[in-house]
Amino acid sequence: MVKVPKALKNLIAKQPRIDAIFVVGDISDYGQAHQYDMVLKVFNDTTIVPANLPVFFLMGNHDHYSGKKSYENYFKLGTIPDVPRYLRCPLQHRSGYHR
Repeated sequence: MVKVPKALKNLIAKQPRIDAIFVVGDISDYGQAHQYDMVLKVFNDTTIVPANLPVFFLMGNHDHYSGKKSYENYFKLGTIPDVPRYLRCPLQHRSGYHR
């Protein structure tokens, strides 16, 4: 996962500043725990994603491929206006982190 951190840094450096990041499924290739570990390692790194920048993940079909619902160990289900369902990432540096 080399391109994602570079792309995030480039996106976050743009002006005007972005208000939030939406990762619109798929979060993983096969819904496996090690894939979520890799994603969260990047998004937990405050040198890449500032702690005050909200991050939302929308699940895709690949996140169901394993049949194990591994994502439930990493994300909590939530809702926001105009978006029926999303996965809120409880990143370590953001309030409300629970794992």
